[in-house]
Amino acid sequence: MKNEIKSLTGLRGIVALWVAFFHFSFFRNEFIQDIVGKGYVAVDIFFVLSAFLLTVSYSDKFKNLNYKAIEVFYKKRVNRIYPVYIISVVFIALFLMKTSIAGFLINASLLQCFFNPDYLLNVVYWSLSTEWVCYLIFPFMLWLVLQYKIRSEILIIASLVLRFALPYIPDHLYIGSEHPMQVGESPRYLDLPYGLVSLLRTVSSYFLGIGIALLPPFKTKKENLFLYIILLLFGFMLFVEKGLLFIPLLS
Repeated sequence: MKNEIKSLTGLRGIVALWVAFFHFSFFRNEFIQDIVGKGYVAVDIFFVLSAFLLTVSYSDKFKNLNYKAIEVFYKKRVNRIYPVYIISVVFIALFLMKTSIAGFLINASLLQCFFNPDYLLNVVYWSLSTEWVCYLIFPFMLWLVLQYKIRSEILIIASLVLRFALPYIPDHLYIGSEHPMQVGESPRYLDLPYGLVSLLRTVSSYFLGIGIALLPPFKTKKENLFLYIILLLFGFMLFVEKGLLFIPLLS
């Protein structure tokens, strides 16, 4: 299993470059720019990979919840993202952007997804916020799945149904919605980085990652092959253009 996890390193590297090019590059070639312009979906791939790897690593440890296991998990998550993150928040608050005490505390606590997007010190912080919330609920989410033996196929389908529904959920579900947000909304399909919708976007990716990690080995009965084909086709719809066609790059 360790080798299998290491094999994802190359994919994660490609996804990281895709995100970087999306934020910092513009290509004159229209075809290349169309691909780079879909870089916002790469964040969702990271979420899926994160949930997959966490499930593989902790499925045995969270079969029975206990305080020690959860404490160790949280400490590892904090050590992974928080030191560099809080330094960046302090630097931006001191030197780059004026912010209120409330705004600083919201960003420092990684709770931006629950508040007006105008509190964001950096637009990319939304993904850290939603993943941090998913880290907090992950031990209980995985325990429920294992305890009640929820089929991985159900998680995968639930993930894709939720993702299909995201564009139809109001995008002003956050604390402070009575004040119009000053930051602009993205016109891109499924580029939803604000409020409760952004959290649901991340949760849907976590459902998919957990479901894939818990799928039984493919050495199953031949009559189950059709089920896996259907699941694969549903998977192709993860980054669809308005839920109709699988066109993650060219749509």
